[in-house]
Amino acid sequence: KAHPVYDFFKKIDIQRMEKLIAQVDSFTLLTKYMADKMKVRQRPYIVVEGITDEATIPFNSQKPSGKKIAYAGKLVEAFGVKRLIEAFALLPDQEETLHICGGGELKSYVEEACRNDDRIHYYGVVSAEKANEILRNADVLVNPRQNDDEYTKYSFPSKNIEYLMTGNAVVAYMLDGMPVDYQRMLYIPEDNTTKKLATTIERALQAERLLEKRKEAEYYIGTHLYVASVGEKIVGLIENAPLVQKN
Repeated sequence: KAHPVYDFFKKIDIQRMEKLIAQVDSFTLLTKYMADKMKVRQRPYIVVEGITDEATIPFNSQKPSGKKIAYAGKLVEAFGVKRLIEAFALLPDQEETLHICGGGELKSYVEEACRNDDRIHYYGVVSAEKANEILRNADVLVNPRQNDDEYTKYSFPSKNIEYLMTGNAVVAYMLDGMPVDYQRMLYIPEDNTTKKLATTIERALQAERLLEKRKEAEYYIGTHLYVASVGEKIVGLIENAPLVQKN
């Protein structure tokens, strides 16, 4: 529960933010649901869930199909790291490995999992360059965060874009704040059970329809998330936005 002092100053913060929002002519939002929450009403807006300065997805045709699974990010309960480790334990192939980097409240849990299963490798908190290396060298990247809270309507897991940009298979859940286009790019578990997460990871490791999904991701990123594409949308929004009456 938040401290009363925090609640007091948070109310002031919200009031000031609402006054500033009232003076805005147009909006660039992370998700479509933010339009209602921010009382955009009739003012124009676009939805841009992320941005990248890379136009294409790398593809190494010489890379052999492997059995490496990876996760990079916060080690917190809400993001599903414990669920990922439980799902990995269900995978039957003893040559499959799980590579994790990041820090958070579940650090000791991950370290204990490493001691109990030598297929799990934990790297701790690493640089962005090292994390990117771990992701690119893997075969399947997993974002185990589930669509089980109201806040998923108002945020977008940028991790999904980072994962897709590697060209590897990506296992993730569809969250409310994600555009429907991502259904064609991801391997999505059928339900929230650990078993379904495990079977989806297994299917992704077999590279089923990976080339098709990679092409979908490259097209979407190039037309919606590449810096030039986003810049064009923002310029068009500004040029066509009517001025808000200032009080």
